[in-house]
Amino acid sequence: MKSQACTPCAKRKVRCDRGEPCSNCKRRKRDQCIYPDVSSVDRIKQLEALVRKLGGNPESSDEDYPIDEQAETSSVPAHASVRLHRDSREHFPGAGPSLVEEDGETVYLESFARHSWESKHGMPPNRSSSSREKDHFRLSTLASPSSVALESMIYRDPSIDLSSRHPTSQHAAGLWSAFHRNVKPFFKIFFDWELDRLHTAATLHEVKQEFAPWEHAFVFALYLITVVSLSQEECLALFDRPRSSLLTEYQMLCEQALARSSFLGSSEIMVLQALSLYITRILHELIETFKWANIERISSRSLWSLMGVVLRNAERLGLHRDGTCLGLSPADTERRRRIWWQLQQLDIALGAKCGNMPMMLKADWDAKLPLNIEDDDITPSTKVFPKERRGITSMSYCLWTYWVVSVQRSFRREDGGSVGVSWLTDRSLPRNSKETILERLENGLNNYFFQFCDPIKPLDSVIQLTGRAFICGMRRMSMQTLAQNTEAPNRPEKLEKEFLDVCMKCLEYDIAMNSNRAIRHFMWRANGFFQWSALVYVVVEARRHADTPKAKEIWDLISDLYAAIPKLMNFSEDRRRPHIAELIVAAWSAREASLLERPQQNAHLQQKPAFVADLEAKLWSNDNCGQQPSSYEPQETAAVGNGASVPTSYDFYGQPEMTNVDFFEMMLTDDPLLPNVDWSFWESLD
Repeated sequence: MKSQACTPCAKRKVRCDRGEPCSNCKRRKRDQCIYPDVSSVDRIKQLEALVRKLGGNPESSDEDYPIDEQAETSSVPAHASVRLHRDSREHFPGAGPSLVEEDGETVYLESFARHSWESKHGMPPNRSSSSREKDHFRLSTLASPSSVALESMIYRDPSIDLSSRHPTSQHAAGLWSAFHRNVKPFFKIFFDWELDRLHTAATLHEVKQEFAPWEHAFVFALYLITVVSLSQEECLALFDRPRSSLLTEYQMLCEQALARSSFLGSSEIMVLQALSLYITRILHELIETFKWANIERISSRSLWSLMGVVLRNAERLGLHRDGTCLGLSPADTERRRRIWWQLQQLDIALGAKCGNMPMMLKADWDAKLPLNIEDDDITPSTKVFPKERRGITSMSYCLWTYWVVSVQRSFRREDGGSVGVSWLTDRSLPRNSKETILERLENGLNNYFFQFCDPIKPLDSVIQLTGRAFICGMRRMSMQTLAQNTEAPNRPEKLEKEFLDVCMKCLEYDIAMNSNRAIRHFMWRANGFFQWSALVYVVVEARRHADTPKAKEIWDLISDLYAAIPKLMNFSEDRRRPHIAELIVAAWSAREASLLERPQQNAHLQQKPAFVADLEAKLWSNDNCGQQPSSYEPQETAAVGNGASVPTSYDFYGQPEMTNVDFFEMMLTDDPLLPNVDWSFWESLD
């Protein structure tokens, strides 16, 4: 038997039985079962080199050798790709800040959710080697920065004439129009009257020789984020070019313009504005598609480093200090506030992606929140700050997100210490304290924003729906942390019920947003924050409640979700979608089996939802070269860590055969109930 997974299984992120050929490749006729050609001697040399790099001695038989004077390695097996420093684990059991070693590199994680199993129990005893190989592949893909990351932003290509690479006047007018319609409400880092000159030049002049390098950078960044907001059909209709082609071109041009702007030390505020749009575009791709389509251009880790450069430049320009302290005009002060708070919000989003909470949030800076005003209320010649408006303005979407960050900066523990924005996953913070914080946030959003929202206005609807979805998501994360910290036998049934209800409510907000045609042009932004963890839990609960009255409510909700978001059926765009499809098909099979036990009583409930049949067909098509079956049959058995097989019809909770199975622990282990499901894949999403 081979010691590593075959290449097709590694690419698909599925468990390989390491046969010759393996069972997966037998089933998928088009796959050629090929194993990496690595000799035992070469493998030993690689492992010895890795041990030496970590500070150990490969000649020693002591598995618990120290790495440094304060930290030691955990009891994770030597072949695991992730190690947890013991001092971090003891101070922060199960969560919180931790040092981990991924593929020979020490990495700090503020939120240790993706490695919670190791920090709580050590490596699971029934964790198969193939599962560890999948983790190694996943972590390598996530963590390893490209050798060319940021290269095009540092090295200038003199052969590229930026002035001649702008779109035609007609196409430029279409891009600016789409920007004002789709993007501007989410990025109020400039005034309308600031954009007038650039807009006029970009749409009326074929040659842009008068643009400075930072103006080129800003305009190309604006085009880049605008294309992100457009669909493939819109790009073809407006520009007669595929969306991917436009994204590639404008990203390259933006990077070249930033390089010529000397962005590492530029004193131009417009460079910060361009970088804000550029980083948002890359982060949106990383979060929404989960394909790492630009991993060879820039990784999330490189993006995190770039964000640090941007913030240092902003500090060097004094944006962290309020303009009133520096004697600046109201217009300059307001512009600087908007840029600074947008950078803080972006820093948090990127930090959550990388597992780090920004230190800047706890720093003692005094930039005030932007005013709730319209751009027409202030001009460069304004001498006195205008009075804030009461109600919703074009600034309100950005302002409610900034307000949430501002309030969380003020949270304090009972001992006076700062809580920070990672309080949701802080298991040392009591649940009642978290509920108090959530109530304060919810009441503030209701009083300052939601009560003024007019449901017939698209932007008002987006503010209310995204804001309420945010609070619901925060409550879900708080409850999930509590549930993960409680062993299954001791977990109150009330907590499990409340958690399911909150997860279902999260999905209801997604349905409401995607069903509202009036806000469709804004959904490119909201869809990047789809709550996959909530959907996973609801699907698993559908299996648990297969024969209860709750089941119909759950399946109606999932059906409505797929009806509202048809792209969930497109497996090629996002590899999370086939994973969730497998869970849904297996859960429905359990539902059917339960209903068939009482056919007379449940005759009216046995109709298979159309979307489940569609998922079955797509899964079969993916595995069988496009052939369409009459039905998709999940595998009847699945191997557990020790190689044994158990029936997939076992209940997920409480049955005698599975008394030690807990969903929150299954999120990190091979699930014997649902074949070919990489639970570590789903656990890594948060």
